[in-house]
Amino acid sequence: MAGRAAGGRPGTGCRRPGHPQRRHPHLVILTWGTLLVLGWALVYLPRLPEGFSYGDLDPTGRAGFIDAVYLSTVVLATLGFGDIVPTDPWLRLLTPVQALLGFALLTASVSWVLQVQPALGRRRALARHLTMLRAAQVETGTTLLSPSEVTSLASRLARVHVDLRQASPTFYFVEQEQPEALPRVLPFVRDVARRAARADDPALRASGTALDRTVTDLARLLRGRFLAMPEDAGTDAVLARFATVHGHEPEVAAPEED
Repeated sequence: MAGRAAGGRPGTGCRRPGHPQRRHPHLVILTWGTLLVLGWALVYLPRLPEGFSYGDLDPTGRAGFIDAVYLSTVVLATLGFGDIVPTDPWLRLLTPVQALLGFALLTASVSWVLQVQPALGRRRALARHLTMLRAAQVETGTTLLSPSEVTSLASRLARVHVDLRQASPTFYFVEQEQPEALPRVLPFVRDVARRAARADDPALRASGTALDRTVTDLARLLRGRFLAMPEDAGTDAVLARFATVHGHEPEVAAPEED
């Protein structure tokens, strides 16, 4: 299921971090295209119809805003119908610029989707796995994992860290399904790391320490790049804030073993 965007990246129309706002990827792309079409339509509107050649068409009554939007859309989409052609020298320079922007928009949109969607998929899959893992621990009363399982969690969480650095917009997508909301279960991951780091098994202690450092590194990234929290904010506070700005309550840890 698609997420909703939250926070405030410049240029996306979102608000500053800490104030979630629902968005969908296709709406972001549609907004980009609409703003370009309307903006260039306002450039063309004052020069309609005298600044353009209409060929066999009658230019009478073709100076309205709808005509400007039509012209802007055709140029941006690089359709090249040829029914309306600019004659003013400066318009003949501007229309290719808009066509290049349209091509750039298409390229950027495809690249953005290909970058964001896999990152969101990895994050959602990890969150669902953690949600099921915590439920199993509550049901069975077993709170310690094997070293390989803890190491796997550290590896997958490190991938989320890299995704956030390389595809920053993924931070601003809030999952609508709680089992797929990673911010909600990150405090549980921290608890898993702490328990493993205190285990008697040396391999499990090493895996737990690695996982705890991975969580701490992720919290440092969130604090500095996205959440605008003070430098002395602790990892637990950052994780709780991450869950809160995404509209979720932090998942409490599984109960201690008897």
